[in-house]
Amino acid sequence: MLASLPPLLRGIVTSTLLGLNTLIGVALMVVPALVKLLVPVTSVRNLSTRMLNAIANRWVANNSAWIGAVNRARWDVQGVKGLHRRGWYRCRATTRAGSTSSCCSACCTAMCRC
Repeated sequence: MLASLPPLLRGIVTSTLLGLNTLIGVALMVVPALVKLLVPVTSVRNLSTRMLNAIANRWVANNSAWIGAVNRARWDVQGVKGLHRRGWYRCRATTRAGSTSSCCSACCTAMCRC
């Protein structure tokens, strides 16, 4: 849907979506992060971690949705056999231009979303 918009309008819409998604995501993360920082109880910290991961996963899903609506990219993901869903992995993404970027992902499923 967004791919058919004129470039200027598409840029305005996608910038707005990215900005709103980031502002809302950060605002939602503040309380669980502060609780995790200030409360030294393991069960509370574990709950805060789960909440932060859920918020981060939703942020990534929202960004993936609007990026997918703008540009249908084909993914070539390799080497995911033997990875555990709750594990932490270093992922490397190579762009079409050949540059690379790395990130850490708490949730590596069929695709590593960074």
